[in-house]
Amino acid sequence: MLNNKNTKNILIVGSGKAGTLLASSIRKQHPEFRVVGFVDDSAGKKGEAYLGTIDELSTIAEVY
Repeated sequence: MLNNKNTKNILIVGSGKAGTLLASSIRKQHPEFRVVGFVDDSAGKKGEAYLGTIDELSTIAEVY
């Protein structure tokens, strides 16, 4: 994905309630960051922003 020079992409580890609340807070209070998605320790999570497992984090980070 393309990234504006003034923004930094963020991946959040944990796609549960705490991760969702963190993403919401970042989006509201920190326009210099863009939450691109979530990774989680449990395979099989669903959701439009779920990108994969923690084991896949290095590969996912290369994309974003």
